[in-house]
Amino acid sequence: MSTAAAEIEFRNREQELEHILERLPPRSHQSSITFIRAPSGFGKTRLVDQVLGILGANGPRLLVGEPEGRARSGSNRIYAWYFVQRAAAAVPRAEHSSRTGFEQFLRKRGVQRINWRGLYETAKESYSVSKLIKLAIDLGENLFGRNRYHPNALLKDESSYATTLARDYVETVARLGPALFVVREAHLIDLESFRFFLNLHRNVEQVFFIFEYTADFEFLSEHQKIIEGSRSADSEMRIVDLLRLNEKEFLYLLKKYVRDDIEAGTEEFARWNGNLRLVRELKDHVYVERALDAGGRVGVLESDLRVLIHDRIQNLSNLARLCLAAVVCHVEALPEEALVSAACKVEANTTRPMVERAIVELVTGSRYLRAENGRLLISDEDVASVINESSSFARYRALAERSLREVYLDVLAGDRQISIPLPLAFRESVALCLATGDSVASTKLVRTLARGGRRAHDQSMYVSLVADALLRRTTGNVRLTIELGDWAALTAYEVGDYRMCTQLLESMPERDPFHEVLLGFCYGEINRHQEGLQIGYDLSKDKGTPSPLQILGQLILIANLFALGRKAEAALIHSRLRTDSRLFEMAVFGYVLRFTEILYNFPDCTEDVLQSVELFRQHGLSASAAYSLLSGAIQLAYEGQLSRATAHFSEARRFLTGEFRDLHILFNNEAVIELLSSEADFQACAEMLDNAAYSVRDDFYRAVIENNRLICHWMLGRSEDALHSVGLLEDTMRAPGFGNRDVFWTFTYNCWAYLRERGEDQRAGKMLAFLDQVAQEEIDYEEYWRFRFGRGQRPAAKYDHLLSHKFHPEYLSHWLVDVDAVRDARAIQH
Repeated sequence: MSTAAAEIEFRNREQELEHILERLPPRSHQSSITFIRAPSGFGKTRLVDQVLGILGANGPRLLVGEPEGRARSGSNRIYAWYFVQRAAAAVPRAEHSSRTGFEQFLRKRGVQRINWRGLYETAKESYSVSKLIKLAIDLGENLFGRNRYHPNALLKDESSYATTLARDYVETVARLGPALFVVREAHLIDLESFRFFLNLHRNVEQVFFIFEYTADFEFLSEHQKIIEGSRSADSEMRIVDLLRLNEKEFLYLLKKYVRDDIEAGTEEFARWNGNLRLVRELKDHVYVERALDAGGRVGVLESDLRVLIHDRIQNLSNLARLCLAAVVCHVEALPEEALVSAACKVEANTTRPMVERAIVELVTGSRYLRAENGRLLISDEDVASVINESSSFARYRALAERSLREVYLDVLAGDRQISIPLPLAFRESVALCLATGDSVASTKLVRTLARGGRRAHDQSMYVSLVADALLRRTTGNVRLTIELGDWAALTAYEVGDYRMCTQLLESMPERDPFHEVLLGFCYGEINRHQEGLQIGYDLSKDKGTPSPLQILGQLILIANLFALGRKAEAALIHSRLRTDSRLFEMAVFGYVLRFTEILYNFPDCTEDVLQSVELFRQHGLSASAAYSLLSGAIQLAYEGQLSRATAHFSEARRFLTGEFRDLHILFNNEAVIELLSSEADFQACAEMLDNAAYSVRDDFYRAVIENNRLICHWMLGRSEDALHSVGLLEDTMRAPGFGNRDVFWTFTYNCWAYLRERGEDQRAGKMLAFLDQVAQEEIDYEEYWRFRFGRGQRPAAKYDHLLSHKFHPEYLSHWLVDVDAVRDARAIQH
């Protein structure tokens, strides 16, 4: 419970309270989602705590997820699945028993504490005896249940290994019986966790959610998209917007908690923004300062809340202010052990007891900090804003950042006197080194990420950290800026964040030709095709003997011309490349073969795509080979060669499953192959597509997944869900966030066929008319689609397997050059 909730009386929320209780056991047993939405300080937590108090021990199993983090973007971005981990961590506290604890779950699953694959990757990077000794110590600690693979540490690790376990655990607990999840600070929630919770609500019986969402009566746009895109956006989702208390109730609280002879009229009430923290601050200010005017009227409400907080903090000791600044500049909840060590580094005469006393005063006296399980958090955003924005605290923030940076670097260097999880130390080290401009440590940490982090960590989070430093600050070092920018741009490209990659590349003080390659493909992904074409023309100018760089330029032209509908021009360039014998042994020629898929589809492209696999393997481009295998598997499945398709897919998955990125492609394409089998398991496909939807951030990928979801709902007889998918696809086609229009044929066909089967011919006809307007010049499989829509003769036999199904699933692929080929071409050039 928050400090404010514990201190101020619950007032005038009886109607909202009753509405929420009606949607929860024992009054209701139908799963529901309730958003309690209001600006900061309006009493969301206070209202929820009233609900929980009334439910008591007779209510559903309760899991209260505290985020222990305060931001989702820039240098303070939390990682994927962070909120699911917080929900998992809440289970033991809710159960008061080890029977459903995370450690018990791991034992039942037979999960080893040691991630042997990660250990192998680490061993490959150990170039000295000392590092190998340290590795052996880590291994010993793991075997005895300590360190990174201890259950508690796993819930603070952003690796795919750890977050998958947390997700499975939360779902297992939810299926044990009625469960109520309270998600606090839900405006900070990562998109993966948000999608997971909404899907959990629809897939598991008697699962209830209350989201405490801080906002001015609207959701963040990316959260709004997810809410609209979820089929939980139905009658069981409610939004409770809290308004500020009325004038009578406000005056009541002032009289009760500040001074009983206080007066506040309409003028004062109009100036109040509804933040109840003002009442508590006034109460404490009066008690400590005795600062009210004798009349007790005007002077009270002319005092700004932040001014009151600032004045109170200024009266704290230097050590207490340093502690506050340290908690604020820390992304996640700050381990008390780290704070003690950092504070002692600032002043040589500072002792542990002194720091501990300062922490106690901040937690129990001013109540500006909260302490939970040995970790410290700021009490609310008003306090954090004062510390961040006030110039008088700049010195304390700088001292805190530098000392915490040194603490975490010590932990990473092997100082075992401080007990802090290594993943946390690594995340905070990166953020603090960039914040303080420590170029040496920043470069070292980023190089560590580049060597070994891609299979273990949420790279998109680290990209955000580096991008924030480069785009919003300055390192003061051009060489460092270029090195960090190069790593971040390559990684952003690799994880599919093309807008971020574009921003980074455009902001770099110097770009080499391979930065231009990335930029050319990124422009194609974000609908800046003319700029992409210009880069392609510049790179592909005839320089005699063809080079990898020149060929990449022509591939940029193909991708952008195709996206603009200029297929004949794209095909002509591709034909010249495809028949140029000088290129046949070059690694980049694998992409010429793979790009056949863009222009000619199956089965005409199948042989080229599979040949690209062998060429990539010869040149050691394992990721590129795996993605070609994925594409080849789908081409074979479309032809009906399902055994070969399954074998190729399985081979690709063995390599790609360890990747943190692109799991949505794996799940989606596995579902497509299953959908095309003779006895498809539509429920299993629906679950695969749910998993695919968790991590997708691109509008095109999202629409493809929704297309395949529609098929599953259709085949399973879920009419409400199928109609919801139809609506989402209609919305996408009216305002697409991507350039490819030929996929509209797939989307329209499935919607049209489903609506006709339901007898909704008028709506189906409108969709067909819309398709005729926007996609006539962008049509693949023309004879196939014309027959599907009843407008032509039966097409060639190669379409027979697809036509044996009354739906058409769509797959996902990499229709651009993978980053490992760019790195390879750069190495050859240099």
